[in-house]
Amino acid sequence: MIRVWWLAARPGSLIKVVLPVAIGLAVGAAGTGSLEPVLIAAGLLFALFAQLMIIFMNDYADADADRLHTRLFPQLIDPRVVPLGLLDRQDLLKAGLLVIGLQITLCLALAAAFERPLAPVFGVASVFFMWAYSFPPIRLNYRGRGELLETLTIGGGLVWFGFYLYTGDLALPLLAVGPVLLLALASSLISTLKHQPADRVTGKRTLSVLLGGERARVIALAATVGSVLLCTGYILGGIYHPASALLTVVLPALFVAAALREFKTADPDHLTSLASFKGSLHRAIYVSNLGIIVGLIFGTPLLSW
Repeated sequence: MIRVWWLAARPGSLIKVVLPVAIGLAVGAAGTGSLEPVLIAAGLLFALFAQLMIIFMNDYADADADRLHTRLFPQLIDPRVVPLGLLDRQDLLKAGLLVIGLQITLCLALAAAFERPLAPVFGVASVFFMWAYSFPPIRLNYRGRGELLETLTIGGGLVWFGFYLYTGDLALPLLAVGPVLLLALASSLISTLKHQPADRVTGKRTLSVLLGGERARVIALAATVGSVLLCTGYILGGIYHPASALLTVVLPALFVAAALREFKTADPDHLTSLASFKGSLHRAIYVSNLGIIVGLIFGTPLLSW
C-alpha cells in the first residue's frame, strides 16, 4: 500500500512547489540577515502539503478524463492510481481533504506562534486556486487559463508566501518574482505537451491545444531564455551574486541548446525526442531556481531596492 500511495503522490513533482517557496524564504533571509530554521522548515512543510493537495485533488477531479486518456493514449500518460484500479477515486478525495486540513492547521499554528496573522489566508487561497484550476464551475484547466493560473500561483503566490512567512511583511520586492514567473510559465507549458492529443478529446483547453504544440514549445523556450537574460541583468546590476551565474546563466543556456536540438520533433508522435526536450527544459528550470536562491543569499538584499 505504501508503494501505491507513493505512486499517487508523485514525489518527483514536489520540487516544482518547493523551489518557489524556498526563493521567497531566501529573499526574506537575505533581507533580514537572519537564519530562522523553524520558519524554513515550516515553509517547506507548507510546500509539501500544497503539492500533495494539488496532486490528490486534481487526480480526483480528473479521474474520468484520466481513465479515457489511459484507455485511448496509454503511451502518453504517466501511471495514475485510479485508472490502474490501485485506489478508488474517493480515496484520493479523502487524502486531499486530510492534507488540506493539515495545511490549514499549520497556517493557524504559524499565525499563533510567529505572529503571522495572514498565514491562514495564504492557506485558504491555495485551496481556492486549486479548486479554480480543477473543479467546476470555474475549472480553468478546461477553459484555456490553466497555465496562467499555475504561473501566477507557483511563480508568484508561493514566493510571496515564503517571503511573508520569513519576514511577516507583505511587501515582496517585485524584482524577486520576475525570473521565477518566467520559469513557472515554461514549466506549466511543457507539462502539457505530451497530453495534447488526449486533452483535445477530453475537452481540456490547454495552450498546447489552443495554440498547437510547436507554438507552446516556442513560448516555453522563450520564457526560459527570458529568465537567463533577466538573471544576467541581475548579476551585472549587482542584485544577484556572481556566484549564481553558473546555475542561472551558463547551465540553463546549455540545457536550452540541448532542447533546441530536439525542437522540431518534440511532439507526442516522437516520444523519445519529446522526453529529451522536456527533460532539458526541466533541468534548466530547476537549476535556475537553485541559482536564484544562491544569488539572493549572497547578493544585494532585494529589501533595499
